[in-house]
Amino acid sequence: MTYRLLRVERVGANDAALDNVASWYTTPELRQWMGSGFNFDTYRQKIGTIGERHDPGPYLRCATLAWVGFDPDNRPVSFIGGDLNIWKAGSQFNDMTPDIDGPRTLGFFYAVAATDRHLGYGRRTVSAVIDSLENIDGEAIECSVATDNGASLNLLRSLSELREQRLLASDRILFRYTTHRYGIESRQQG
Repeated sequence: MTYRLLRVERVGANDAALDNVASWYTTPELRQWMGSGFNFDTYRQKIGTIGERHDPGPYLRCATLAWVGFDPDNRPVSFIGGDLNIWKAGSQFNDMTPDIDGPRTLGFFYAVAATDRHLGYGRRTVSAVIDSLENIDGEAIECSVATDNGASLNLLRSLSELREQRLLASDRILFRYTTHRYGIESRQQG
């Protein structure tokens, strides 16, 4: 898919473009935002696979997905990836046990190459994936961001589709978009 001079393609674990992306996640800046436990190579090995119910937890991993944004010179300049999960009916969380499955939600993270920031690539990449949710059978997309990560907060706040919610007892803000399709289907089931 070409999105305003940025071509965003879904990629597999063995795609050569991910070699470049992997190097971005070794920088101190991205390690700070992703946390010390994040390992891009471990994530990369999951791309294209179907998971199992998290242990413990109410979610089922439907797929691990990734997209790379290429500039007009065909250089990888942006990345977005994450797990497409579903909250399974009957799974208890706190005091609630839903009787219908929750939306198929892509929990995502993203990055832009350090040399290509402030050119709109991050915003266009996130927008392209929001626009392609139906192609992955997704019904929602969400990302949590640290309150001191000004660049990500500004980017995600600039996307009118995303709704912002401060997470209780946390230094993170959740951004979420749910398709109209899920809202209709969930009301019909309820």
